[in-house]
Amino acid sequence: MPAEKARTDPTPWLHSGLTLAAVIGLAINLRTFWTAFALPDPGLALALTGCYLAMLVAAVLALCLRSSRALARVDVLVLVTAIVIKGIALWPAITGEHDIDVDEGILMDRASRAITYGFDPYQLSWPYINPDTATRLMDGGGAFTFGYPPFGIQLGALFQWLGGGAVVGIVVAATLALFATAIIAFCVAPAPLRPLATLGILGTGILTAYAENAYPSMIALPFLCLAVWKWTSIGRGGRLGFGGVLRAVAIGLAVCTHQLGWFLSIFLLVGIILLRRGELSWARTLLLAARYVGIAVLVAVAVNAPFALRDPVTWIHGITEPLTQHAVPHGQGIMAVTYHLIRGSGALDFYGHATIAMLVALIAAYAVNIRSWGPAAVILPWIVFWVALRSQDGYWVLTMPLWVVGLCTTSRADFATAYQLLHRRRRPVPPTSVVSEPAPVVPEPVPAESVPAEPASVEAAAAVEPPASVNAPASVKAPAKSSVLASSGAAPDSSSEPVDLELDEPEKPEKPEGPESERETERQPEPIIAPRKSRIGTVLRAAVTVILFLPVATCLTVAMTSPAPLTFQVMSPLVFGEKVERLVVAVTNDSDHPLSPSFTVTTGVYMGQFWKVNHGPATLEPGGSAVYFLIPPKVWRPKLTEIPLLRAVSDGPQTLSSMLLAPVYYGTPFPLPRDKPTRKR
Repeated sequence: MPAEKARTDPTPWLHSGLTLAAVIGLAINLRTFWTAFALPDPGLALALTGCYLAMLVAAVLALCLRSSRALARVDVLVLVTAIVIKGIALWPAITGEHDIDVDEGILMDRASRAITYGFDPYQLSWPYINPDTATRLMDGGGAFTFGYPPFGIQLGALFQWLGGGAVVGIVVAATLALFATAIIAFCVAPAPLRPLATLGILGTGILTAYAENAYPSMIALPFLCLAVWKWTSIGRGGRLGFGGVLRAVAIGLAVCTHQLGWFLSIFLLVGIILLRRGELSWARTLLLAARYVGIAVLVAVAVNAPFALRDPVTWIHGITEPLTQHAVPHGQGIMAVTYHLIRGSGALDFYGHATIAMLVALIAAYAVNIRSWGPAAVILPWIVFWVALRSQDGYWVLTMPLWVVGLCTTSRADFATAYQLLHRRRRPVPPTSVVSEPAPVVPEPVPAESVPAEPASVEAAAAVEPPASVNAPASVKAPAKSSVLASSGAAPDSSSEPVDLELDEPEKPEKPEGPESERETERQPEPIIAPRKSRIGTVLRAAVTVILFLPVATCLTVAMTSPAPLTFQVMSPLVFGEKVERLVVAVTNDSDHPLSPSFTVTTGVYMGQFWKVNHGPATLEPGGSAVYFLIPPKVWRPKLTEIPLLRAVSDGPQTLSSMLLAPVYYGTPFPLPRDKPTRKR
């Protein structure tokens, strides 16, 4: 029996399978790291060879062990091996041998170094960074200033000072944040799900690339994980407690590191209020939420005070820059319909309106459906970026560790008692509606002469039939004669059989007639039965949820159906393989607004540097036409394998217009026609 139970219980198999999956995830791209270190630094390559052995041992143990405690120790071995592998992979970036490739990390590095020298990073600009990596704006400029909250660069400056210039402090901070995120998710997860933390955070390698380039959201990730760890228990019983204070401090540090924490904090606050309202009064619930918010605000004030007091205007502009700047379209969201499929729109502003409408709709729908949507609080905030004009998948990928923590520490049962909006409560049954039990019927006394005499023997007792006036259930059967004789010691009769007692049902008392019966009816009205759980509340919440997202659909429809405002006519020939000195384009403004276009030519999904306008008006009036001479920022030769698109963007209103410059042939050029072979006779 224990062996059969062991074979049918899937828990050990699931645990072993996840451990093997974590080992397999670590093996991905490991050979690339080993090859990169084999010649220049063989010591690190030898360390990776030892990691290969540790992974093989862990795989063998995962297949052979079935004890939960033993598999948990194997998971610790896999986690330590993963940390060693990722530490070796990030070592060139930590020491500065590998340059940061993205503008976010470059600006983080410059800002942290500025703090070590005593400068205010919000008052500085770095226009000399790699122009190919800078974020382009709709007005033709670029984002060359620091635009994030300051806690990340404060940590980077600390490690920069401790390292004495031998390390890149901001990369050290991002690397430690990556390891802290993996350890936190590993510790808070149940034992069978701990390999999922190792696989999702360290195994795939995606987050390692973000740490290598010092993304600010990477530094905020461990604080976000602490904030969502068992967040449904915050304020339970009316007390914030040590856990609630710790989570409030964590969310305060997260909002001081990256703007992603701002979105998550709204959903956490709404969830805490509705959860605690299910057990507390409104006054106590709001007081508890105020204490939680107050602690987070105090932490944020302490971190931002040095910069806010020095120059509040530049500080406000810096921390809100990613939300207020009009960056060019980019990403994998719904804006790809306009950017890649339609290739133009005169109402890109409506993507911004759709983003705000989506945020409001998600918060409201989350509050209305808290009991069913509650566990998804760690995912719902990031849906906003799917409709944004700048909808990179990094906003979703970087928050995946929060999904793991939310899965392991919250469940739908935590929201069973949450305060439900638009919930139809059952009407209490009034006291007068309770149906009174009828008075027991007292049987009439039976006359003495009608009572049968006591039988003289057992055989006679078995033969006596019960009186007709006795009321009993119809299913009761009289005992057989054989059983009665057997209990008395007499010999049973072979012909004895069970005898069914056909008993009469109790007679219903007749209702009295007359005025007294009418008054009795008035005193005891018909009972009001409480209604069963109605579906009206469910249908109402579903209807409200659909209505909340209608503005989002409307804004997206306007953005995608609005035609491009500019039309182009290329007047200079383009020859594949030849250098383009300038591009002459005749542009017509078909819209009702004056536009100030900025031009560029794209050959991929990213919008690179803008071309210099050597001739042409800065503003094109409605219905007007002009000829522009465009100079490329660097040498460009069209290729057969590229799809060159001329694009023009404008700000106020935000618009996009595109045109395919020349037909593109994939592969080799078409061969010259040949004579058809003649068929031999």
